[in-house]
Amino acid sequence: MKPTPLWKLKRELRRLLLQIVSWPAYFIEYVFATPIYDLAHRGKIRRLEGNVGITRRIAIYVIYPSDGLLESHLIALRYMVSKGVAPLVVSNLPLSDMERTALRPVTWRCLERQNVGYDFGGYRDGVLELAEQRTHLDRLYFLNDSTWFPLPDSDDWFDDVEQLDVDLCGAASNWGIARFNYSELDDAVWSYDSGHRKFHYCSFALACSGRLARDRQFLRFWEHLRMSGTKKRVVRRGEVGFTQWALRNGYSHASTLNVASVNQLLASLDDDRTWELARNLIIPEDKRLLALKKQVLADPTTDRTRLEKLIMLAISRQGISYAGIDLICSEAGFPFVKKSPLWLDEEASAVLVAFLQAREDCRTFHDEAAALRRLRLKPQKASAGEHRMST
Repeated sequence: MKPTPLWKLKRELRRLLLQIVSWPAYFIEYVFATPIYDLAHRGKIRRLEGNVGITRRIAIYVIYPSDGLLESHLIALRYMVSKGVAPLVVSNLPLSDMERTALRPVTWRCLERQNVGYDFGGYRDGVLELAEQRTHLDRLYFLNDSTWFPLPDSDDWFDDVEQLDVDLCGAASNWGIARFNYSELDDAVWSYDSGHRKFHYCSFALACSGRLARDRQFLRFWEHLRMSGTKKRVVRRGEVGFTQWALRNGYSHASTLNVASVNQLLASLDDDRTWELARNLIIPEDKRLLALKKQVLADPTTDRTRLEKLIMLAISRQGISYAGIDLICSEAGFPFVKKSPLWLDEEASAVLVAFLQAREDCRTFHDEAAALRRLRLKPQKASAGEHRMST
């Protein structure tokens, strides 16, 4: 047995020390964050009644309009209304009178709340707002503005949810794909299993059946959700926590994007398209993976098999709704495009803007992406012309 490398021992020691130092703050937040929010802020939620009538299908749509209410928000809301879904908008920022006027025709109700707990804090207030109505629902949706949605000429997500007819349905999932290390690239084998303890459906688009929403324990989950101002804890307690709660309680589940068969979709494409997809991988927060991508693409001996494995490695480590945007949107009709790569990494930002620019039907989304890229990308200087999408 090989001895543990010194660098790994140092890393684990640093991690242990950080946990010890941060434990008191973590304990205080874990115990008191939600009760303090309920006492200090829930009673101050501002409500606006919209013009859309309530239906048996309601979508809690959480927005964070830091750049103002955008046309993409209204596009998403109009689409929901056209599908017979009544939007309950939850804004994690105060709205102006002009924004409230714009929302009224496309909402059933709008809540303005203190930004505590990110999207799951907003979802929680939405669920508690529906404590009585939920018992009469056929479907309850959770959506947020971390994506552009719906991508024109893509699959109809609401129809796909109804066709699957499961209790918990996500647009995509994470931690189902087996993760492998960078050094294992050439030996990697694609596999998918929802049994991992971190397996979850992504929170940007979830749908619950009426049966699940009517469960008293469903309401209790949200009542007792421990909110946090730390994103990783929100993911662990919210995305992972809610998915695992549903699975433990025997609810049926699936995602509209068949993540398990993405390797088969990739294998069906020709060599040129596979090269394009490899070049267009979005890798916003993994320097080692980004370096590996550049190395593989620059290697004249790289063949199609290695390209496929690179794409699968990126998807397994970064998440399919990040790394595989070109693959799933262009080849599988996926209707969601994540926004955060725009400000997380310069190269990822350029690839994403180019992807939207290459689609003639995405002018609104592209213009918003270009503006966000200029405003938020740090610390590098953004230049929309640095990258050209291969299509």
